[in-house]
Amino acid sequence: ASLLLDESPLKITLRINSLKVVAKEKDKSDAISALANKIEAAKVEEEEGGEDIGSTEDSDGDGFYDSEEVMTGHDPNDPDSKPTQDEVDAAEAAKN
Repeated sequence: ASLLLDESPLKITLRINSLKVVAKEKDKSDAISALANKIEAAKVEEEEGGEDIGSTEDSDGDGFYDSEEVMTGHDPNDPDSKPTQDEVDAAEAAKN
């Protein structure tokens, strides 16, 4: 009967991972909050119609990037208002 009954203590390892959730208005100093603030600011700027001058988007399909059209004084949403390649090259040279 003593062989079937082992009364030695059972040893286990218990690992508990926990996260503390802090309201974002209470903690603005960490990197995650800073990133969240940048994302929110970008969303607000996009909603307000802010133009990304470095954009590689061609909104009107005329073959020139929106940034190139803005840089040369043309409307990036009007396919009939597009710069010549010489205008774009001159604007790039003036910028640098």
